[in-house]
Amino acid sequence: MIFQYILVFVIVFYIIVLAIIKIKYPFWNNQPVFHTYDYIRSCYREPFIIQQNGPYKTKYFNDILIKTRHIDECSQTIKEITDLIQCHYLSSEYIDYIIQPNDIYAMLTGQNQPSFISTYKLPNYELKPKESNEGIELISTEKLVGCITSRSVTMYVRSVNKDNAYNKVLIYFIDNLCVHREHDHIKVSRNLLQTHDFNQRMYNKKISCSLIKKDGEPFSGIRPLITYNTYFYTIPNKKVSRMDSNYSVKELRTNNMEIFMDFFTVNSVFETKTMLFDIMVLSDIGNILSQMKEKLLYIYCLQQGEDILGFYFVKDMKRHYDEKEAKTLSLICSVQNSNNNHLFYMGFLHVLRQIIHINADYKMITIENIGHNKILHEYWCRGKQSLYSIETSYYSYNYVYPSSPIDSTRCFLLF
Repeated sequence: MIFQYILVFVIVFYIIVLAIIKIKYPFWNNQPVFHTYDYIRSCYREPFIIQQNGPYKTKYFNDILIKTRHIDECSQTIKEITDLIQCHYLSSEYIDYIIQPNDIYAMLTGQNQPSFISTYKLPNYELKPKESNEGIELISTEKLVGCITSRSVTMYVRSVNKDNAYNKVLIYFIDNLCVHREHDHIKVSRNLLQTHDFNQRMYNKKISCSLIKKDGEPFSGIRPLITYNTYFYTIPNKKVSRMDSNYSVKELRTNNMEIFMDFFTVNSVFETKTMLFDIMVLSDIGNILSQMKEKLLYIYCLQQGEDILGFYFVKDMKRHYDEKEAKTLSLICSVQNSNNNHLFYMGFLHVLRQIIHINADYKMITIENIGHNKILHEYWCRGKQSLYSIETSYYSYNYVYPSSPIDSTRCFLLF
C-alpha cells in the first residue's frame, strides 16, 4: 500500500512539474535545446546532437505564411528585406541601422554550404481605381512582416578525451530575426524560428545544428552555450604612442590572407590553438573575404618580423548614432600569440588609428568581452566610462554541450 502511495505521488508530482514547464516555457519546451531543467544531459561527457533523425513539426510551424529560399533565389526580395531590417531590427529611435542589400548579400555568400532566408508575409488587399476610371478593383498583394537568415559556419569543439584535438561540427548561424513592430513579435518570431530551422534542415541535410545570438535579456528556460558582456564606448580623440620599430601592425587584404589561413585553417596541428581556445567558430574563407571586400570586416595582425604576435578582428556595425553623428565599430574577437599584454593592447590602438584615419565617422566602438578581447578591455576601460553594457549570449539549437556555459575566455567566434 505504501508503495502505491509513493507511486501515485511520483506520478502526480511529475505531471505537475511537466505542466509548469509547458506553461512557463510554451515555446522552448518543444524545441531541441539544452533546457535548464535537463539535469540528465549535464552528466554527459561529450557534446551530442539531440534530433539525429531529422526535425519534426510543432504547432509553431507555418509553411503557409513563411517561405524559405536559398540566397540566390532572393534577388527580387532582398531590397524589401533590407528595408524591414533597417526600420524594425533596432528598437531605439536614436540609432539608425544603415545596413544595405549588398551588406546582407556579403554576409550570406562565400560559404561552402547554402545560406537561407525565410520571409513571413501576410495577405494585403487594397481598393484602387481602375485605369479606365470606371469603378474600383480589389488588388491583392503581400506585406512582409518578418524575416530571418542563416549562414553556415564551422564550430571546432575541443575534445574531452583528446587534449590537442577538435571535433568539427558544421552549424548554421541564425541572424537577422526581425519582426515589423506593428505585429506580434513573440508569435511571429517563434513561427519564423521554428519554420526556418525545419526548412533549412530539410533542404540541407548535411547541417542539423544551429547557433543563435541574443543581446539583452537571456532566453528563459534554456542554457546558453556562451555568455558575456558587451560594452559600448566613444572612441577618445587621443594620440597613440609609437610602437617599438621591431613591431608592426598590418592590415590583411584579399591578396595577403595566407597569414590568416596558415594560422587558422591550413595548419591541421591544433596544439597551439587548443591551448588558446576550447571552442572556435569560423566562417568559410570565402565568406570572410566577401565581408572584407564590402568593408564589413577589418582584419589586422601584429608582427615582429615574420612572427605573428596577434590578430584583431573589427566589424562595421552599420549603426549610426544620431546624437553623436557617429558610426560604430565592434571588436568581435582577437588572438594574443605572445605574453606581452601591453604590446597586444598597443597593437589594438594602432588598428583603431588606421581604421579611423580612413573613415573619421567611426566615433563609437563596442567591445565584446570574450576570449582575448578581455585582455584588451582590461586596458581600454582604465580611465574610460562605458556608455552602457548589455549581456550577450549564444545558444546552441539541436546541440548540447554538457558543461554549458563555456568559459568565455576560452572562446573564439569569427563569422
